[in-house]
Amino acid sequence: GAWKGQVTLEEVSSFAGFSPSYFSTLFKKESGINFQEYLSEVRMKKAKDLLKETNLTIAGICEQVGYSDLKYFTKNFKRIAGIKPNEYRKLYS
Repeated sequence: GAWKGQVTLEEVSSFAGFSPSYFSTLFKKESGINFQEYLSEVRMKKAKDLLKETNLTIAGICEQVGYSDLKYFTKNFKRIAGIKPNEYRKLYS
């Protein structure tokens, strides 16, 4: 099925058998970044792939990678990629 990037710290920590705060501390210690930042990077990598490989709308991609707010998705994408999603698509597709 389609990957929906709707993963929460609570779900992952529960799955791993830790409290959210302890899991978050462990995650940052092991990876060097916090869980939310990691999740944003994973979502943006998927968004980049979808921008390059599909004709989905930006709103559709936003939803596919687990964001409910298009404005927030666009802002976060630009923060991580350096350019807006539509500019990224023009550049790489």
